[in-house]
Amino acid sequence: MAQQITSQSLQNSINVQLIGAAAATGAQGPLTAEQIAAESRRYGNHLGVEFGTVYQSSAVIADGTEPPEVADSYSDYVPSATPGARAPHVWLGHPEARLSTLDLFGSAFTLLAGPGGGAWCTVAAEVERELGIPIDRYRIGGPGLRDLGGFTEAYGPGEDGAVLVRPDGHVAWRSATGPAIGTDLRDGLLHILAR
Repeated sequence: MAQQITSQSLQNSINVQLIGAAAATGAQGPLTAEQIAAESRRYGNHLGVEFGTVYQSSAVIADGTEPPEVADSYSDYVPSATPGARAPHVWLGHPEARLSTLDLFGSAFTLLAGPGGGAWCTVAAEVERELGIPIDRYRIGGPGLRDLGGFTEAYGPGEDGAVLVRPDGHVAWRSATGPAIGTDLRDGLLHILAR
């Protein structure tokens, strides 16, 4: 990742010089008009690198999904709750008193349960007690957490599913259905923490 950012930063610097020279002289130079337009769009626009990184490691439990494809992974970003991706923003609350899903993330793991996923909150409390690992838990649709912006579509947990977000704001694990057995979340957390 660092190498990609450094390489693109150097390329941005080179392209700014080429674009500036083309603008000053009116001569196209080594870049075509299409390349100038594309590189001008990319310059200063690095949302893909900043928000679109998807981790694949033992600290993430894959669920078989892939993040949306983008035309340019450096500049383009499409929110996704694919495990390993940065958890997306969705508005919750009331139109006159909104908060973002991102406001729910802190120094603990955070469980976001779908509207019918109250059982996941109970399981998370049991796992927290058993393992001594703090897990903040919220049921979307609960008091003050009305879905204002498409939580189920953005996070994909299903009506009674849940998503576990790491303290760094990346999705660690996701279940589309309610807990069949209480060990799903417990085993997932132990795997993520390499215990």
